[in-house]
Amino acid sequence: MYKFTGILKNEFYSEEGVNIVVKGLNGKIILAPMGPWHELDKEQEGNTLTFTLSPSSGNTELPRTVEAEVKNGSQKVTTQPTHWEVEITASSDSEPTELELVTFEEEPEYEEEGEAKPKE
Repeated sequence: MYKFTGILKNEFYSEEGVNIVVKGLNGKIILAPMGPWHELDKEQEGNTLTFTLSPSSGNTELPRTVEAEVKNGSQKVTTQPTHWEVEITASSDSEPTELELVTFEEEPEYEEEGEAKPKE
């Protein structure tokens, strides 16, 4: 059996109120902006864990993004117009694959400090 442990986070700005819906991990999980987080603890026969992340409103265009850090395995995140497809592959069945996955919005870059106009 392969074991996957870790945490799933939604760090979208809370004033936007965009939940993230996670499908494919034993039902549907809702991640609210800025917490609470979901602790992942899953065992399965296969070495690849797959699931999707969908914003409750809007789409997956930048500045929205997903970042994953994986220990004892590898990750692949594919951006689709309405959701992200996540694939975590375990390196071995003798050690758990640990992951931290975060959805967030990148802050715009500014030309000079103090200016309120985004860089084009």
